[in-house]
Amino acid sequence: MPEKKKEISWLGITGVLVFAIGLVLAVILGIVPDYLTKDQTVLLLGILGIIAGILNITSEEIDKYLLAGIALIAAGSSLADFLEKIPLAGYNVALRYILQNIVSFVAPAVALIAIKVIYDVAKSK
Repeated sequence: MPEKKKEISWLGITGVLVFAIGLVLAVILGIVPDYLTKDQTVLLLGILGIIAGILNITSEEIDKYLLAGIALIAAGSSLADFLEKIPLAGYNVALRYILQNIVSFVAPAVALIAIKVIYDVAKSK
């Protein structure tokens, strides 16, 4: 039996592109942290994260996304402290900034999706 081809939508492509752009920006702005202020970086990555979360996360993926997002956010601060302590010839600062930027990218979407889940649960009662 021939496999069904998955239909590609512009919305799906846009979601993937926004996610990729967000991750690339998180890395670049971690390597060059003085390019934008911390507030500008968090705002930019947060907005991209919300857009990526809305466009990419389906109802079947909500549980996995929330679990992975919460784990990343929780582990992020401890891992940032760890990266600060190990000697990596100055690279540890960039790695810490990259990790903080990825958390800034993911956290707003996790919060938004969590609020949606809470609303759906409350609405069903």
